[in-house]
Amino acid sequence: MKLIFGLGNPGERYRNTRHNIGRRVVFELGERLGAKSWREKFGGTFTEVGLPGSFAGPFGAAGEPLILAAPDTYMNASGECVVAFAGYMKVPPDAMLVVVDDVNLPLGTLRMRRSGSDGGHKGLRSVAAGIGSEDYARLRLGVGVPQGVELVEYVLSDFSEEESKIAAESVKRAGDAVLTWAGHGCEVAMNRFNG
Repeated sequence: MKLIFGLGNPGERYRNTRHNIGRRVVFELGERLGAKSWREKFGGTFTEVGLPGSFAGPFGAAGEPLILAAPDTYMNASGECVVAFAGYMKVPPDAMLVVVDDVNLPLGTLRMRRSGSDGGHKGLRSVAAGIGSEDYARLRLGVGVPQGVELVEYVLSDFSEEESKIAAESVKRAGDAVLTWAGHGCEVAMNRFNG
């Protein structure tokens, strides 16, 4: 079993904001993989799907359970939900992937890492504080670098019409990166999708 968390903020007001692109990835994956229902537990919305055979590999067999979860605790308290799920399901940090936005990467760029610092991202900081380690995989999706605008205002803004097309493609590619991570491991996913 593997846990994939898409960080962001709950509610319609935040749905299409830059900060919510991580949440979009898990919901897009759920739709793509035919998730039957989403439930609420531990301060998050989640579903269970199986790893498609086309992504199966040495790190994950076809049909392996994947829990797709979107914390509803708001970005800065994401760790509460992550810790609760991981503890209840007895999933170690090396079987977890956290998907987030990144304002230091150009829109459309993906960057997966096996571990590392939070880079100033409060959602990642909350997760690391909750699990007591920075040794968990994370997939960052570039949302563009803010120019002449406050960071908070930028990440809570919607994508422009032109940006929305790039963001939608990025979300799909990120879904492929998540499934590659689940089946083939972090190294393969990094080589295929980073950049």
